[in-house]
Amino acid sequence: GISDEQIRNSFAEKGWTKKNIDFLFAPPKVKTDWKNFFIGSHFYQGRMNNKHYAIVFTVGVLFNYIYINTNIIFLKYILLMSIFIIGSSIGARRFHDINKSGFWMLTLFIPILGLLIGLWLCYKKGSEESNQYGKPEEQKRNFFKSLMNIR
Repeated sequence: GISDEQIRNSFAEKGWTKKNIDFLFAPPKVKTDWKNFFIGSHFYQGRMNNKHYAIVFTVGVLFNYIYINTNIIFLKYILLMSIFIIGSSIGARRFHDINKSGFWMLTLFIPILGLLIGLWLCYKKGSEESNQYGKPEEQKRNFFKSLMNIR
């Protein structure tokens, strides 16, 4: 067989730097900070006004209806993941807009009560001044930028 040293020398002869060769033999370990991935993600920071929330809420109710009435397992999985990930992000930012913790979005997943709270959030005006979650969202902000939380 060929030893590691022979392979290293072969790469060095072809002009590879020592740093690149070392990387090839021992790539750096990547540590994922799961807390920041889910809780500290930019999707959960900032605020969302009630008009944009109402659009997303309506689409979410439609997705929920399709989820309940479909028998296609793959479609159910896609709908469930989109409802949870996008719904929790939008809910957290909407609660931020009324100066509440984003964890209040968990109430939106309670049957019947969550629907009522969601409807209330569609009409509740956010605080007009800056709060601990940031400045109020511009009323004329592009909906898709608001959805993806892009400034």
